[in-house]
Amino acid sequence: MATVEFECPKCGQVCAFGDQHVGRRARCTKCNTCFLIPRTGQRAHVLKPAVSEDGPWSGFWTALFKGTPAALCCPDSLAATAILIILSVLRFALGHPFYVIPIPFFLFVIPVPVGIFVTVLTALSQSRYVFNIIQSAADHSDPLPPYMDGNCVDRFFDGIVSAYTFAVLAAVFLAPAGLAFLFTKTVMQARWPVVIAAAVGLFFLPLSLAIYAYSRDFVLSFRLDYIVRAARKAFGPYLAVYALTLAVAVMFWKSSFYAFNEPPETFFRDGVMHAAAAVLMILAARTGGLFYRHYGCYLP
Repeated sequence: MATVEFECPKCGQVCAFGDQHVGRRARCTKCNTCFLIPRTGQRAHVLKPAVSEDGPWSGFWTALFKGTPAALCCPDSLAATAILIILSVLRFALGHPFYVIPIPFFLFVIPVPVGIFVTVLTALSQSRYVFNIIQSAADHSDPLPPYMDGNCVDRFFDGIVSAYTFAVLAAVFLAPAGLAFLFTKTVMQARWPVVIAAAVGLFFLPLSLAIYAYSRDFVLSFRLDYIVRAARKAFGPYLAVYALTLAVAVMFWKSSFYAFNEPPETFFRDGVMHAAAAVLMILAARTGGLFYRHYGCYLP
């Protein structure tokens, strides 16, 4: 069996596959770009979503309500979902920023910030996987992508980029909510301006994440003209994406971290809420990818 070696068309990473895989869809383990495996001596080309230039693809609701349960019930998807749930509950249980474990070291005691460490690692891992789900769904790949693809170093650095991008996009679109919070704290004692500003910011966030997940273009993710056009042209399907995103945000906000002085029933209740939020996060990411798959003609 011969081996086909070529460079990733996006990042230049050297990829190698057996020649029996020529013509099949594959991904770069470094930048997660999708391409078709070329023949020996040929170059790979970035594989774009198969969207019609004449208009959107039909079947979004069928793919959402019939395709999603089938996609999530396959063994690989169940394993990835279980890992994401475990990480979410772990972050809830141990991610409190003031959770520190003192470790004796010779004559000193070193405080280890376990909470911050767990929060950062889970944020890196989950941000990376959310982008992978969006890209996989946009690529017409129905099962969830494997959670532990690539090597540890590539996953770690890809997680840093993904978490940074996720944080910046969320900070930009939720900045009005932050300003509204400061305004209500100093001028008026009301929460509705914060809620409205956050709801508006979260309306733009899902498509911005979807644009970055597929294009890996940071600047392009801020093109509000594309986002508004796609949401206006396919308002009903986009409401499904928005509703799931809103539900995830509310559930994570309602149960941020577990404080160890709280009663056990609080831990169980909020832990279950975090597990449910992890499942909703998968559904929201996949629905965003399906939106890109079916209405990508409105997006870059």
